[in-house]
Amino acid sequence: MTEIEVAGHKYRASKLDPFKQFHVARRIGPILAIMGINMAWLVQKQIGKPISRAKKPSQGPGLEDFMGILPAMAEVLAKMSDADADFVLHTCLAAVQREAGENRWQVVAVNDRMMFEDIEMDVMLRLVVAVVQENIQGFLKGLGGEAHSPSSLSTSAPGATS
Repeated sequence: MTEIEVAGHKYRASKLDPFKQFHVARRIGPILAIMGINMAWLVQKQIGKPISRAKKPSQGPGLEDFMGILPAMAEVLAKMSDADADFVLHTCLAAVQREAGENRWQVVAVNDRMMFEDIEMDVMLRLVVAVVQENIQGFLKGLGGEAHSPSSLSTSAPGATS
């Protein structure tokens, strides 16, 4: 669970179930691809060498670098259907809680409705990004083979003995 503060309120971004993680990831895949390709290039540019898992830059890409990929991201977002955009937004916001008093938290969205009228688009998008960050890391690890190696997966039937 990730805790963030946005516009003077504390929020918690929770894990989605694996099916929702998958469906969110596949809908935002084109955005992740643009960011991944461009971020890899930016990291390489900063350290001056091909990317390796062993080396990380001391400082990440800055605002100027992000602005360079913004047009491509905007194009992908413009082509996303309203239904897909709504699915991502509603699914992610349903996984966010806002502090509503000492040790009390309230879900931000229920049944595709916002529970707080003061949440505007900029805050909403920051909350969605927090949920995506909380949930997408496992998806990307799975694609890269880090979560499980083929030899670590059991091919035995349940209850079978070796």
